[in-house]
Amino acid sequence: MRALALLLFFLAFSQACRRKWTEEKKAELEAQCESIDTLDGSFSFSLDGFNYPEIDTILVTRFKGTDSMASFYVHPDPHMRDSLRRRHDCEIGWPVDLRQTYRISIPGQKAHFISQMKMQMHPQFTKFSEGYGCTLGDCLLDSVKTERCAIIIKKEGFQYNF
Repeated sequence: MRALALLLFFLAFSQACRRKWTEEKKAELEAQCESIDTLDGSFSFSLDGFNYPEIDTILVTRFKGTDSMASFYVHPDPHMRDSLRRRHDCEIGWPVDLRQTYRISIPGQKAHFISQMKMQMHPQFTKFSEGYGCTLGDCLLDSVKTERCAIIIKKEGFQYNF
């Protein structure tokens, strides 16, 4: 019985290890990722150093070039936070056009701009297989490049205590 279980495990493992991506398949996915210009899901960013009443309503303005296209409010979830750093997570829960610029306006703070967002192919490996997928890649936050579009807006004057 043990020998049969060991044989089945070995066969499953060897099959999983054989699933390699060809260079053509990778190039096809990379082109597909780079052609995506709209996020259909949610887009999130973090706010560090704020008390919840300071950020309970945040104005987001979408720009195409210098023209304002739309403005809307986002409301961070008061329960989605990291109490150690006072980090709150905020989410834009509707389609985001990656070709446009977004201004994040927090009362009493300077405005922050997110722009030049793009989708990129990234490896997504598991223990037994090789895989790739499309994720939000680099973008600019206030004209500074951020990798994997990790947007963290820090309150002016806030210092980490660790």
